[in-house]
Amino acid sequence: MALGLALGAFCVEADAAPIDCPGLALRINDHGDGGSCDRTPPGQLMPQNQWRKQNHAMWRYEGVETHGNAWKVKYDIQADPDPYLYATFTLTNFTGNPKDFTLNAVLPIDPAVTGGFFAGGSVSVNLMDVVSGDEEGGSLTCLDGVEPIYMARVDDTDFHALLAAPQSFTTAGSATTAFGSDDFGEPIPSLYSPGDILNNIEIEINATVGANTIAVVLATFEVTPEPASLSLVATGLGLVILRRRRAKA
Repeated sequence: MALGLALGAFCVEADAAPIDCPGLALRINDHGDGGSCDRTPPGQLMPQNQWRKQNHAMWRYEGVETHGNAWKVKYDIQADPDPYLYATFTLTNFTGNPKDFTLNAVLPIDPAVTGGFFAGGSVSVNLMDVVSGDEEGGSLTCLDGVEPIYMARVDDTDFHALLAAPQSFTTAGSATTAFGSDDFGEPIPSLYSPGDILNNIEIEINATVGANTIAVVLATFEVTPEPASLSLVATGLGLVILRRRRAKA
């Protein structure tokens, strides 16, 4: 499922002027009355002691999208154009019928990576009932019974699926239950791809959330250029820095 968006965002650091950051793009599609909404949410540079990888600056994007009293999607996405994506999506279905969702988080890579790369990713699901104590429980299944719950995408093309169809998870009563931990390229990232030119990475989530269910989906996708590509990346970064210095002169 391709996602064509105009990328561009700004970051705000506490008590500081806006700074450049990855132009993360987000799409939320409920396959119904809510339609599809595209967002380029503002990000915030995280404190260094919260960076997930040493010496790799991380930006955070947080927000909530709702459609009346039918559903709510809360997102908390951490990104590094190295590139690395760590996303937490909380999908709440307040209705008495199952609700379909497709979520796409796209991270541009600047400068683009030329050549092979190593990749890896992971996904897990937590389920709970919206109405505590009603003993109805909650559920999550694959969209249309055929879509994988998780898809890592590279340059708008499917790259690797996790929790492939069929998948069906249920939890009883008001319990919170963890399901479906799955990964690829373990130790992450170690799955090799010969690649070509890498401009963006993407996490796509496809799921049907049961009636009165809260589903929390945690997903990661990480890419590292192969050693032969690292010198090209370093050269590209050097050119970017040089251009910025010249522009300031």
